[in-house]
Amino acid sequence: MGQKDIAPRRERLASALRWTARQFSCTMTVPTVSVSLRIRRMIKVSVMYPNKPGARFDHAYYRDKHMPLLKARMGDSCKFYTVDKGLAGGGPGEPATYVGMCHVFCESVEAFQAGFGPHAKEIMADIPNYTDLTPVIQISEVVVGPP
Repeated sequence: MGQKDIAPRRERLASALRWTARQFSCTMTVPTVSVSLRIRRMIKVSVMYPNKPGARFDHAYYRDKHMPLLKARMGDSCKFYTVDKGLAGGGPGEPATYVGMCHVFCESVEAFQAGFGPHAKEIMADIPNYTDLTPVIQISEVVVGPP
């Protein structure tokens, strides 16, 4: 796959990042797309909550209420999701960079937008129930993952 074949994908991804940033009112990181990519298997939307002293994050609510709400509203647009709880940083005794995060797997950016968009207000309105943090969002193309 040549560089010209990747340009439209990169633009769609950048467009999706801008759309998601508006939905979440947060910062976004644009990932690098490998030119050796052969098959686009799926995308992953990562929602990461920075570990800040004194911040509130209810892991049980996030795991048991918020994420099932997101999956129920997104339906088949969300193939599956994972939830992570930060334990430690990269060095001995360092705190985790993120207190918690989720990864939502979809077939495409368009599938994510179609599933999330109509329910964005309801999903976003649930955030204060488990945290006072502002998430960092990244949309990535999954290069290696589950079969």
